[in-house]
Parts: sequence; structure tokens; C-alpha cells
Amino acid sequence: MTLKELYCQIYDGETTKDSDRFIEIYETNRPVVENVETEKSKDEHNMLMRLKADYAHNLTLKERYTKAIPEIQMALELFESYPDFKDSNHLQIGFYETLVFDKAIANFHLRNLNDSIRDLKKLTKEFPSNDIYSNWLKTIKSYKYQKLKYARWYVFGGLMIVLTFFGEQTLGEAYIILLFIALTIFFTNVVGDLRSLLKKVE
Repeated sequence: MTLKELYCQIYDGETTKDSDRFIEIYETNRPVVENVETEKSKDEHNMLMRLKADYAHNLTLKERYTKAIPEIQMALELFESYPDFKDSNHLQIGFYETLVFDKAIANFHLRNLNDSIRDLKKLTKEFPSNDIYSNWLKTIKSYKYQKLKYARWYVFGGLMIVLTFFGEQTLGEAYIILLFIALTIFFTNVVGDLRSLLKKVE
């Protein structure tokens, strides 16, 4: 099967409306897709770009996030290297925008929070009135902060146990250092909670 035949098989019928069926056909014919040399044919580049983008998007819809991430990245690179989009603002290309958001969602579910936040910042900067992007960004930032806060409380608890059971006489100079670290963690968390509370009041 050629790339064009695969493209027609998928898009001339109802296949694109069913994620499972799309993924099945794509993966069955993966060698056809992977052997395309995009620099030789603009038409094949365009067909491959759409196939790869739809495949990556459908993987995200089916919550196959680990598999989706590299496919999304390859699809984005196809958009970026497509001759007609060379001098474009890629985020203004509808499906490119969708794929960046897909990547942000996939990275969030895979707990790659920094990667997710980075993509959402790009989207909110480009589309400041889009509430979906801004709400997701706020949610993930809050989730990241909560994880960090809980981790600090665990460390604080461990330090307090050590300080209580061993005492200053046993620990010597280390007692003051550990106490300082424990108090720093305590006040960092308290100040952070106060700031969050003030933001909610505002």
C-alpha cells in the first residue's frame, strides 16, 4: 500500500470519526508512513502531516499518553518543516495549536508537570482570552505547588522526629542546622498558604 492509498482509505470513509479504528488502521500500516521522505514531495509531506497529527490526537483522546508524546512531537515537527508554514506563527495553525494542548494534557497525566506548564504558558500567551488554557495552567501550577508543599511537610516531620528523639546533646552542632532547616520549611509552607489565601480573598 502507498501513502496515498492509506490516506484515501482513512479519509474517504468514516474512519476518522472513530479513534479506535483510526489507530488500528494507522498502526497496521505503520511501515507505509515511516518510509515517507517528506523532502521529496510536498504532497506526501502534507498527507503524512495530517495522518501523523490525527494519529497523535487520537492517541491522546484514548488516554494513551506515553505513546502519544513522541507522536505529537513528530507531528509538530512536520508542521514546522512544511514549506507553506515556514514563515508562519505555528500556534495560529488550528491543528498545531490542538497538538500543543494535547501534549500539555498528556504530560500532565504522565506527571511531567514542568513540560505541561511550559506548553500551557505558550498557549495562554498566544491566546490570553482562552479560559480553557488559563484554567488548566492555574490547575497544574496549583497541583505542582501542593505536591511540593506535602513533600516539605514530610521532611519537616522527619526532622522533628530526629530532633525530638536525639536531642541537642546527641546531635551537637547538627542540632542547630537541622532545627534551622525545619523552621525554614515550616515558615515557607505557612507563608505559601497565606499567599494562596490572600489571592482567593482578592
